[in-house]
Amino acid sequence: MAFPLLIPAIASFFSGSLVNRSTQLTVSDRQRETQLKVAALQIAAREREQIGQQRFQACMAAIGFERQVSLEAAKSEFALHLKKLDHKHQMAVEQYRAEVNTKLQQDNFKFQAWKLGEEIRFQQELAAYQRESNLLTAQANRETALASQAFKHLSDNWPLRIPPFQIIDAYKGQGAVPLRIVLSPPEVEYDKHGNATQFPKIEEFLASSLRKVLNRHYAFTDTERPTQLLDGSWDSNRYHGGASMMTLFGMLKSEPTMVLESSVFGEYINLKVAYWGLGQPEDSHYFYEDIISRFPYKQVLYASAKARAKKWLVTRDKLLALGKDIDTIQKRYGGATVAGSEFGLDALNALLMAEAEALAEAGIDEIEHKYHVSAQDWEALYGTLETLHAIVACWLADVHHLVYHDTALKLPSLLSELLAADQLGVLPVQELIGNLVQGYQQLLQTLAATQPYRVPSVLLALATGLAQLPDQSHASAVVAESVRLWLAAHGVEQIAADSVFMPDVPYLLALSEAYQQLNKPDEAQRVRTVLEDVSVQAALAKLSQPEAQQRADVQAFQQALSGLQVNSPLHNTFRQLAVEIVLHDLEQAETALVLAEPCLQAGDTFQDELSQGGLTPLMKVLAGGEFQMGDSQGHGDEQPVHRVTVASFAIGVYLVTFAEYDHFCQATGREKPSDQGWGRDKRPVINVTWHDAVAYCDWLSEQSGREYRLASEAEWEYAARGDTQTRYWWGNDMDGGCCWYKDNSGGKTHLVGEKRANPFGLYDMSGNVWEWCLDTYHDSYQGAPTDGSAWLDDGASRLLRGGSWLGNTDSCRSASRNSHAATYRFNSGGFRICARI
Repeated sequence: MAFPLLIPAIASFFSGSLVNRSTQLTVSDRQRETQLKVAALQIAAREREQIGQQRFQACMAAIGFERQVSLEAAKSEFALHLKKLDHKHQMAVEQYRAEVNTKLQQDNFKFQAWKLGEEIRFQQELAAYQRESNLLTAQANRETALASQAFKHLSDNWPLRIPPFQIIDAYKGQGAVPLRIVLSPPEVEYDKHGNATQFPKIEEFLASSLRKVLNRHYAFTDTERPTQLLDGSWDSNRYHGGASMMTLFGMLKSEPTMVLESSVFGEYINLKVAYWGLGQPEDSHYFYEDIISRFPYKQVLYASAKARAKKWLVTRDKLLALGKDIDTIQKRYGGATVAGSEFGLDALNALLMAEAEALAEAGIDEIEHKYHVSAQDWEALYGTLETLHAIVACWLADVHHLVYHDTALKLPSLLSELLAADQLGVLPVQELIGNLVQGYQQLLQTLAATQPYRVPSVLLALATGLAQLPDQSHASAVVAESVRLWLAAHGVEQIAADSVFMPDVPYLLALSEAYQQLNKPDEAQRVRTVLEDVSVQAALAKLSQPEAQQRADVQAFQQALSGLQVNSPLHNTFRQLAVEIVLHDLEQAETALVLAEPCLQAGDTFQDELSQGGLTPLMKVLAGGEFQMGDSQGHGDEQPVHRVTVASFAIGVYLVTFAEYDHFCQATGREKPSDQGWGRDKRPVINVTWHDAVAYCDWLSEQSGREYRLASEAEWEYAARGDTQTRYWWGNDMDGGCCWYKDNSGGKTHLVGEKRANPFGLYDMSGNVWEWCLDTYHDSYQGAPTDGSAWLDDGASRLLRGGSWLGNTDSCRSASRNSHAATYRFNSGGFRICARI
């Protein structure tokens, strides 16, 4: 590397000694010099080449690294971009799938709804066609029968006093064919054996009672459920039983007929029913079965006799307190005389009761005690038989009119009214209800062949009535069967929003209420949740539909709400649904609001839901009407008797109870009234002022959105009379089985609803506790309103009606009046509420 710098120094060092030889050496030196230069140049060139190579390699290495880095970055960026594109694509695919699924679900939902609607429409048309065919068949059979020679040559075995052609010719082809009801009374069997005196004739009692029930609910003039009672037509001097039914059917095959045949065998009563419908084919049969078999009527007689004996014991103790001796009491005051005894029958029955109790305590119960019965006891038996006949008649009338006239069931809503509380202990209720349920189920099997969609709803209607009875086991079983059939018809395992369509709404409303009645709040809430989900889905779906479709949906919604015969707790939910469905159309919204209002009819019962939880007392809708208010034979403040017109209103079925009033006190922080140590719960609330009663009504109004108040005095008397004008709603004589008063109360209040309901289905309108009314007290009816409104002025006293556990018989009359200051509270005073409808 240093050779180029040393060459000049070497040349200077040798210049002197080599002068002479310069010439000789010039060529060789120059050659060596040139070689050295070449060598040096070569070395320098190699060095430069090495340095260049090193620099090139370093540059190439740098370029390769940068290129590698750029390539990796590009790969990463490409992968990320590709991932983003793939995610976007996946999102688009999922969105498309969701849109397709939603469209498919909507189309399937619409298809299923359309399919259900078409099936229902087809079933309705088929049923209508079947009814028309039955009418034509019946008319043909009627004409054939009238032309038959058999009608002109009746045998002595014809069991009726009225000839068959009069029954057949009575129908003139206008409206529904009435169901004819014939009574075959118990004395038939005894007539056959010549022992009629052993069992009183009761046909007139049965006919009178049955006629009242039929006229109210299945009247001959009713265009939907016409029935005609042919009482007095059975000829008991001829024959009876299966042979008579076969004869009747052969002659009256064209006429819907029911025969209630009761017979007595020893100490038992049997109740059989024969029935055939309209347009029977030639090879058809009729229904003829035992409804009640071997019912020991003696137990009814004895129960009545013992009840009267217990009442006599109270009288005996009072007479003893007056100083009278026991022998005199038993002889003079012991009731009607008994042959062969100095004592009256009530006294003798009391002795028998005491003996029976003593033997029972000793473990001896096989000895039978034959109590002495009177005409009153036979009347009690009449009442029991009247109830049996009325229930069976209404049951078969339901069956007939449902099949042939497409009407709803009536009997379920009447059961609690017909089965009075004081008869439940002696009536064969379990056997009777079991047969009714079985009979309805057999009917529904026939109905399912043509109108299967109706079967679950009909079963629910039956369950609703059965739920009013003390034993709710039959109601629970019927509800379970109804749900099973509904699920099977829809092809699902449980009730869910995606399987519910608009025609299903009335059924689910009724199902929720049935669960509520059966004290199954969890099941009721599940159904309500489904309905709420349906309401949201329906509202969202309807907002995107054209106007014409929305109007159709509003009509469907109206049909759904028409199934509400009571004010359902779900009312507000579906009212809101109506608004949501047509939110953007004011005209339709107003229409929907009107449709959402429940249509309450006379006889309907309802309870409103309270915003803080719980329900209002059970209310019953009474139809308006006219009546004579007051009593011309009563006290001065009950006169002058005047005619009053009352508009429709709702009134509490029962007195307000401690349970209901205590709920109000707890919610508002009020002090709870004393119960005198007698108990709370379902006893009527007592020790409340008029102001307390008004405050309770105001609270119900605030909580429910419906106006609640006390009854006006005119409304109260109208409700108490129950369309009667006698002293009491049950007649002109006191009946301890109808009210609690001083002679039977034991000196305290009693649970509401233990006594019989009045004809309007209201309990304790007489006795138990006095009831505050809205009016100010006036000492006469001079100038009183005649429109049923409350008579109010600045007076300090307020009206009380109805009598109480502490009162005498006079105070329990329908027209009896009482008054106290509005601030007065007492242990025989409570109240009942009214409501606007």
